[in-house]
Amino acid sequence: MLIGGAIGFFLLILAALSAVVGWGLWSQKEWARIMQIVLAALGVMGRLFSMMAVMNHGRMFALPFNLVFLAYYAWVIYYLIQPEVRAAFLEQPVQGLMPPPIRCQSVMEAISHLEAYLSRIGRV
Repeated sequence: MLIGGAIGFFLLILAALSAVVGWGLWSQKEWARIMQIVLAALGVMGRLFSMMAVMNHGRMFALPFNLVFLAYYAWVIYYLIQPEVRAAFLEQPVQGLMPPPIRCQSVMEAISHLEAYLSRIGRV
């Protein structure tokens, strides 16, 4: 029972860490990109260890699953180290593209304000 509780606690911590990293990736934070690369590298090492165990114990049915996960982790690392992806995470958000707050009496008035704003910034 103690081992099960410890494993459950470890998985809970891992889930919380994954949620934080997911939020950081969604927000394009550089620390989250680096953390995801580290987590994927740990995943690669875990899959390689698992593949060695599979080969050692003769359970070849698990080998395709390990290969799929290994390829996924390798793809994540490859994608996150691309120069354009790294540049996207390093860019600062553009501040001037949000329309100014306005008070509208109807939906049509709001649409006309939005159209005027988009034409003013050259997006229409």
